[in-house]
Amino acid sequence: MHVWAAILMGVFCVLAGPVLALISSPPVPGRPVLVVTVPWGTGAEDLIVLAGGVPMGPVSAPIASMAMSDTAGFVTRLKQAGAWLVLDGQRLAEICGEPI
Repeated sequence: MHVWAAILMGVFCVLAGPVLALISSPPVPGRPVLVVTVPWGTGAEDLIVLAGGVPMGPVSAPIASMAMSDTAGFVTRLKQAGAWLVLDGQRLAEICGEPI
């Protein structure tokens, strides 16, 4: 049992750094954002369009999508429309090793 606890703690430590870096980076106006929605609500792409943004990328997950908008207040409108999280998309791409 102690071996599993050590393995789980190791996995947590490896994953915690990138997750904390992503969550602590607020979205920057004019840069891509990652829009995360609840699974039972409106889809991420629908919220993006409703908030006045443009979905990015060839693929969108059911509860998350990358978006872009140059208009002021885009992040606020996304949250008002029901987005669960709005994260810095460029920071996510850097963590994943894919420049935008």
